[in-house]
Amino acid sequence: MQILDGATSLTILTEGGEEILQLSAGMLVVVPQNCWHRFNAPDSVTVMTATPQPTEHTFADDPRT
Repeated sequence: MQILDGATSLTILTEGGEEILQLSAGMLVVVPQNCWHRFNAPDSVTVMTATPQPTEHTFADDPRT
């Protein structure tokens, strides 16, 4: 995914725990395959993403459990 405008923190849930990345406009990140992830952007963010299908969405705190 590429951050087009604004900023966000991206939490990636890995086997080792949570990894939190601070991202801002112009940055690019690739989320590892089969890792749950979520954004926190209280001041708004515009992102461009490409997600292979099928995919799942959830609002669970930790969807791995």
